[in-house]
Amino acid sequence: YKRLHATADLTEQFTSNADIVRLPSTIAKASVFYGGKMFKGNLNLQVGLQATWYSSFTTYAYMPATNAFYLKSNLSAGNYPFVDFFLCADIKPVRLFVKMEHINQGLTGSNYSFISKYPMPHRAFKFGFTWIFND
Repeated sequence: YKRLHATADLTEQFTSNADIVRLPSTIAKASVFYGGKMFKGNLNLQVGLQATWYSSFTTYAYMPATNAFYLKSNLSAGNYPFVDFFLCADIKPVRLFVKMEHINQGLTGSNYSFISKYPMPHRAFKFGFTWIFND
């Protein structure tokens, strides 16, 4: 198990006036991934899952006509996990990442918005790479 890694972050935040400044009181983020060097140290690989969770809180509403947020007392958000899958690889001059965000969309409920009627991003596939050319 020496190549299995786990990280966790827990954030607690408080406000003196929760009616005006609306924040989730707890934010938790954890990741579990396999990481190690392969092929005589030429490939550094990380494959794993990352989860983020926000506690339930009363949120703002948004009015597109005035381009402004406003206070509304009956809207609640949070208490929903976001789970991402990722793969990162470094092969000497090339760095590659592949990520599937919000893989649990539709599986763990549908209340994943922080603003009323404006959901967080849906499931998305992202990738990228950098290639360093040395002279």
